[in-house]
Amino acid sequence: MNLLNILGENKKHLPTMLWVARILNMIIIIALIYFGWNVFSEDVKYTNLTSFLIWVVWWPMIIFMVVLAGRLWCTMCHLKLIADAFDGFGLKLKVPKWLMKRGTTIVLTMVIAVFILHSSVESYGVNNFAYLSVIYLIVLTSYAIVIALVFERHTFCKYFCPLVGFLGNYTRCAPTELRSADLDKCKTCRDKECVKHCPNKLYMGTMDSQQQEGCLLCMECVKHCPKNNITFRFRNFFKGVWDSPKRSVGGTFAVIVVFGILITEFGENWEIVRQTITFIPNALAELTGVENIAGYKLWKSLWLFLVEPALILGICGAVAMIIARKDSAWNYVKIYALGLLPMLLSMHLTKHFINVNEHLGYLPYVIKDPSGAVTAEAIKSGILTPPSPVLFSGSIEGFALIIFIGVFGILGSLYATWKISKVNFADDKKQGLFSAIPFLLMIVFLGGVFALTIYNWMVAVL
Repeated sequence: MNLLNILGENKKHLPTMLWVARILNMIIIIALIYFGWNVFSEDVKYTNLTSFLIWVVWWPMIIFMVVLAGRLWCTMCHLKLIADAFDGFGLKLKVPKWLMKRGTTIVLTMVIAVFILHSSVESYGVNNFAYLSVIYLIVLTSYAIVIALVFERHTFCKYFCPLVGFLGNYTRCAPTELRSADLDKCKTCRDKECVKHCPNKLYMGTMDSQQQEGCLLCMECVKHCPKNNITFRFRNFFKGVWDSPKRSVGGTFAVIVVFGILITEFGENWEIVRQTITFIPNALAELTGVENIAGYKLWKSLWLFLVEPALILGICGAVAMIIARKDSAWNYVKIYALGLLPMLLSMHLTKHFINVNEHLGYLPYVIKDPSGAVTAEAIKSGILTPPSPVLFSGSIEGFALIIFIGVFGILGSLYATWKISKVNFADDKKQGLFSAIPFLLMIVFLGGVFALTIYNWMVAVL
């Protein structure tokens, strides 16, 4: 089923529609900067328009969109609009080959995303203050402008966007794909208009799950294909995880970093897990006498977001190497790291669902009082009551999320890992079985820990 047929002939106008969506997003960003500027109180973190839209709506929406169409957010991203506006000027330098080799740009952008953006949010509590959220927006915008002015066209979205690593990986889990409807038509096509107009120079005749990581869903191929041969169709959840499972160093690094972020964000909600995962960074802080550098949590950021997840996967790879006796530990890690994606996505969705469910009820207050100060004071004085969860709360929410992580996440990752084993080792089933065992056991163990964390966080405390 071609979902584009819903639009009929209007599907040729999709790029224009998406450009308008980016314009509207840019207007919203300007409004957010206006309403968050010089707002310093932490009391308004859910009642101020800026803080509310960024942390309760925007970030969760990006992850929720993955469930529909992978990098759907990229189609309407204001940073793409800004980069496209500025990359016609400037130096127009080519990206150095050493940066593109083996996905090195993904490593670079994940470092930027984690150690400059995410861990800064954690260290300085950016999500708690409207004025810091404004600075956050300005930094992202300035970064996009600088990249656009230095490098050739479309470089920002293709190589340097901070979201390219984890959104690219999550695209493999999406239940939709943009493909050629008839590959024979592509073979007879001489113009290759899809490649000419694609910002990332993707050819629909050879598009697969790995290449789709770079697809921005800009729909330029839909507009310009002379044979009307582009289809946007459903596929099985997680099919992209095993469809073309071999990964670059950069892609594996992206999985490791997202893994670390989610272990940390979940673990902090159960004291046993929190103490376990922070034992090493706390010990290093005590040993060196340095815990923070200008407020930045150095040891925790390095350990939790990089070293710890790499160590977990490295141990699995080493065990696979020992029992399979056919390949290196690192190659097994690169092959099986993708198997974690369903579980990681389920955790990401769960974390954002809890946030949205608990705080979306502030929306009527935000509409009436965008600055948030009056509403926050009324709640503080008892004149207004904080809103209740939008859907459900307490043990019902907790058990529902445990089931979701168990079915969508844990079982999804187990199935994906098994399929990766079958695809990669079709000619050596014994190696496939033995090499998959440590990764399967790790998924079961960590999945159980995450489920218990939700139980202790949302059910047992009641």
